[in-house]
Amino acid sequence: MITRIEMRDHLSTAIKELETQYKYYKKIASVLSILNITLSSSIPIIISLSEKNVHLLIVVSIFSAIITLIQTTKSTFKIEDKKNLMGTALITIKKEQLLFDIYASPYDQTDDEDVKTLIKNIINSSEQSLDDFFNSVK
Repeated sequence: MITRIEMRDHLSTAIKELETQYKYYKKIASVLSILNITLSSSIPIIISLSEKNVHLLIVVSIFSAIITLIQTTKSTFKIEDKKNLMGTALITIKKEQLLFDIYASPYDQTDDEDVKTLIKNIINSSEQSLDDFFNSVK
């Protein structure tokens, strides 16, 4: 049977991995959003400048195509959904770890029972998160 100390180590490892994934998806989502906003806001300016230089309309077309690619990438790979799923999982595991570490209810029994309860709670919350994720992508 896994000990309380081993379970703490496993939780810490899982939290570090989830934090890394969450930061990755958050960074991608932020970069794509900033790029999208920058390109979208520059189009009216370029259009007004194109009155003097018609060749700038090509830039507007290219920016529009890039905006479409960004939006398609974000929706196809469901970057926001993945970021939110990682964030929810991270919060859930951190909460369970805190309760587990301070022997708060429901982790105020024997070490074996607490480990079993922790595993059960994490599985139940992950199943709910997965259900929410799959329902959001239907």
